[in-house]
Amino acid sequence: MKITLETLRKFVREYGAVSIVDSSGEVRKLSDGTPDVWELALRADVFHFAGSQYSRATFAKVMDRMTTKPGNVSQISC
Repeated sequence: MKITLETLRKFVREYGAVSIVDSSGEVRKLSDGTPDVWELALRADVFHFAGSQYSRATFAKVMDRMTTKPGNVSQISC
């Protein structure tokens, strides 16, 4: 699944807290009302979800897996 503004917003709405690591190394939570964070998320290389850290490519797999077969994300290989 490609990470877009629309897919990220939908994922956060359905599955809860997602954070990114911005270019300065600061962890920023994605939430409505903070449009600058969403724009940063489109370029982020590191995502935090469900207590784990994921690369951009792996997080795209997590998003795909959770939207097609909700379940245990620990089964997704990094």
